[in-house]
Amino acid sequence: MDNRKKSVGYGSRGWILIIACIFTNYMLAAATGDSLNILALRFEENFSWSQASVFLLASYGMFIAAVVSILFSFLLKKLKDSARKIMIIALVITVVGVVLWGYCTQFWQFAILFTIVNIAVNIICYYGANPLINNWFPKKKGSAIGIATTGMNAASFSIVWILMLGWNLMGWHGGFYIFAFLAFIPLVLIVFFVKEYPEQCGAFPDNDRTMTREEAEKLMGMEELYDKTSRFTVKNSLKCKQMWQIALSCGFTMACTGIIYQFIPACIDRGFTETQGIVILTITGIMAIPFSILLGIFDQKKGAKKAGLVVAAMCFFGMVCMGIPVKWLIYPAMVGVAFCLGTTNNILMSLTTSIFGRYDYKSVTAVISPIYIFLTAFGVWIIALLNDALGGYMVPCFILAGLCIVSFIIILTMKEELIGRTDEDIERLAQEYGRK
Repeated sequence: MDNRKKSVGYGSRGWILIIACIFTNYMLAAATGDSLNILALRFEENFSWSQASVFLLASYGMFIAAVVSILFSFLLKKLKDSARKIMIIALVITVVGVVLWGYCTQFWQFAILFTIVNIAVNIICYYGANPLINNWFPKKKGSAIGIATTGMNAASFSIVWILMLGWNLMGWHGGFYIFAFLAFIPLVLIVFFVKEYPEQCGAFPDNDRTMTREEAEKLMGMEELYDKTSRFTVKNSLKCKQMWQIALSCGFTMACTGIIYQFIPACIDRGFTETQGIVILTITGIMAIPFSILLGIFDQKKGAKKAGLVVAAMCFFGMVCMGIPVKWLIYPAMVGVAFCLGTTNNILMSLTTSIFGRYDYKSVTAVISPIYIFLTAFGVWIIALLNDALGGYMVPCFILAGLCIVSFIIILTMKEELIGRTDEDIERLAQEYGRK
């Protein structure tokens, strides 16, 4: 398979894109959930907002993001260079929104701004960064995703420390300015150094310098042509079995990341102190980084299906250990949760590209992403709701473990074969249009 070819580097422009995506994935994790580990505690101390309300807000924000993302799925198909443009607009909204978090004194103010930022960061990654990586690295997407999504893992172990450092050095507002600066960095990189396709800025797909500049530009033209003529419309995508297999299997495992939103409270619930919980969360986030990279390498060599099975199995292990209320089980749980954090987002894009290919990815992901975001929100919601109602994490974690079993079965029965268009199909299409 093409996506298993050995990586020979990403090129300077390609690395700029990957670095930008590291930061956007960081913001996706930090702004939608990881920061709530400390924000919920501080909001309760400063404004008497209940922690349960703040955690439930995260899930509601993601549910709304899933609905709003449907609109952006149409924009992605209609606008030229849409992924990059949508990414830039959403990054601006994120920067402004996070700064304004620090000026909220009423819960309804934070609820509105949190929801807006939640929508923006989901759009940045699923409708901006992921399609761009697909455009730039069609055959090396596994390893590129593995590096890019280390940003999500970095958020898990660093955002709490960054916010506390900012508050100590610059006061309450200062912590949010530093937080927002992390979204400003990829904004600058995307605006000045990255285009929709590598060919538009003198680079090559997969940094494949064996092709000439003319061949690269011709390939880009064919991609844009087929992007407009994909047979995977919304209606056809909804009828496609493989689309549902990817959306549900990846969505069920991604739902398990909801535990990280309450990881510190979960540690406290087991008998650890807040400081110990922060340290445990930090170590878990650091462990997730090599898991992300290793899965990318495994994906390249063994294929997306086998990688997906490993992800589902490890997510199951993590949820079972988190669900059993035994203090020492937090240590094996750290391994499972770290693997979950480091790999769940990777496998979504990898499976989609492996089955639908570079040329149909944008059309299909416009349908997959709302389902995926919705199921992610379900994980956050079920943990927050049942923990508040039952006073523990056993029931919600076991429910998520059950979804991991379903995910494993779906992936096991999935056929990992390309049903999207190939380079030869695009060539024939270009010839047909050339005769018209």
